[in-house]
Amino acid sequence: NNLNRLDYGAVDITNLFSLICPKISYRKAIDELVEEENDVYIEKSCLKSDIVIIAWGSIGEGSKKITGRQEELLEKLKPFQDKMYVICDLYRNIPMHPLCPRIKNEWRLVKMYEEA
Repeated sequence: NNLNRLDYGAVDITNLFSLICPKISYRKAIDELVEEENDVYIEKSCLKSDIVIIAWGSIGEGSKKITGRQEELLEKLKPFQDKMYVICDLYRNIPMHPLCPRIKNEWRLVKMYEEA
């Protein structure tokens, strides 16, 4: 477990979309994929967490709908920017999803935002 290797004892996992299924149809309207309550749970998780890992990887590339949802959520999470990280491989600062084969054996956490 990569989080165990990084000395974290517990994890809360939340999702960008509240609709959970094997394959999301992105043809649906965003409000069909996200319930407002989902963001409340994400914010509560951020409040109690030491760090927040944004781990959606490259899913937003090429989709205005998904990028819009990501931007909407990041706006809500602005109060937590100082503790937000992304998962990267050992060589580049490119955000990756935790199931990406390139990083399955080792993650590197990189600050999502530069410190002001």
